[in-house]
Amino acid sequence: GDCTLEEFCKMVNQLVGMIGIEHIGIGSDLCKNWPDEVVMWMRNGKWTKKKDYGESTNKDTSWPKQPAWFEKGSDIINIFNGLIKSGMKEGNAFKIMGSNWLEFMKEHF
Repeated sequence: GDCTLEEFCKMVNQLVGMIGIEHIGIGSDLCKNWPDEVVMWMRNGKWTKKKDYGESTNKDTSWPKQPAWFEKGSDIINIFNGLIKSGMKEGNAFKIMGSNWLEFMKEHF
């Protein structure tokens, strides 16, 4: 997408204000070089009532382009650094980057 790192971090901070830091975690499902049919299945499996094109359109259903700040898995550090730069405390950034997932797993599995 066209989202900047700053916009993404602003959205994360807004979400923290809405639902609390303990309910937010970054997923590790960066999908690179997968066929376009996979994204359409993810958006329009048996669970949808109408077509969902996500960031795409009905003319182009391909995967959206990854932002320059998150093109590969090792770029995840950019999100952490962006959260810190946006004013988030380091401990809260660690929660979003993985600690919340660990707590969720301990509690539910």
